[in-house]
Amino acid sequence: MALRRIGDILIEAGVITEDQLKDALSKQEKNERIGETLSRLEYATEMQILKALEDSTGVQRVGLANFTIDEHVLTMIDEAFCRRHVIMPLRIEDKRLMFATADPLDFVVIEELRILTGLRPKAFSAPKNEIISQIEKYYGFTRTLEALGAKQSVVKETEIEEDTDDDTPMVKLVNQILTSAVFQRASDIHIDPLDDKVLIRYRVDGVLDIVKEFPIKIHNQMISRIKVMSGMDITETRIPQDG
Repeated sequence: MALRRIGDILIEAGVITEDQLKDALSKQEKNERIGETLSRLEYATEMQILKALEDSTGVQRVGLANFTIDEHVLTMIDEAFCRRHVIMPLRIEDKRLMFATADPLDFVVIEELRILTGLRPKAFSAPKNEIISQIEKYYGFTRTLEALGAKQSVVKETEIEEDTDDDTPMVKLVNQILTSAVFQRASDIHIDPLDDKVLIRYRVDGVLDIVKEFPIKIHNQMISRIKVMSGMDITETRIPQDG
C-alpha cells in the first residue's frame, strides 16, 4: 500500500506519469523500493522524490553532513537494522526518537522502531547516500574501536612501522578519521589528548568542532600511524616534524 501511495504522490506532484508508475511497478526488483526503481529507470531523481514526499507529508529534510549525532542512541539500534532499512538514528528529544530515512512513508519501519526502543519515532528525510555514509561513519568507528580493544596491549609503537595492512584496526581507524573529514569538507583535523580521552576536532567553514572522542590509550598508536603515513620518524617525539 505504501508503494502505491508514494506513486500517487509523485503523480499528483507532476514528477512522474501514470504510465511511468505502471512501468516501474512491473520492473521493480525484489526488495527494491519503488523510489529506487523510478530512479534506476530515470523517471525521477532521488531529490525530486524526497521533495514531493516532504511537500505531501510535512516531513522535514535533515542535512546529515554537518549533523552531530547523539552516539548514545546508536546503542539502541544496531548497524544491521540501519543498513537493512536505510535509516540513521539521530537523537532523542522528549521521549521521541528522531531518525533519518530515505522513505518517510515506510510505516512498518516506524512501528518496528517504536517496539524496539519504546520511544515514539519521528522521521526526517535524507538522501540514501548520506544515510549510508553516516552509518559507515558512526557504526564503523564503533566496530574499529571494538577491534582495537581486543588488540590494544599487544602492539608497541615501534611495531606500527611494519603494520601496513589495510585491514588492521588502527589503519582502519585513521582512514575513517581522514575519510570523514574529507566528507565533511574539513580544512583541518585536530587530535587533542586529554587526561582520559582523545578529542578529534574538524574545522569546517572556520568553526572547530569536536566530532569524536576516543580512549586515551589509543593516542600513541594513532599518532604513530599518522607518522608512518606521512613518512615521519615515529621514534622522534620531542620536536615538530613535517610530513
